[in-house]
Amino acid sequence: MEWRDPPVPRSFIHLLEKTGAGNSRAERLLGYRPLHHWKQAVDARLEEMGKRQGRPMPMHVPMG
Repeated sequence: MEWRDPPVPRSFIHLLEKTGAGNSRAERLLGYRPLHHWKQAVDARLEEMGKRQGRPMPMHVPMG
């Protein structure tokens, strides 16, 4: 199976915004400190996908 970038559904973004998601737990438990806020990271990823992706990404994995 060929690797595909995971989709970033709007529902994920809305959930992250509504819950006030952050990295404080990951920082506390793992010492993880992100270089960018998650909103900036998502925006940058979507911008990159817009430049490199020629057609809409399928929302399913082909069988077979």
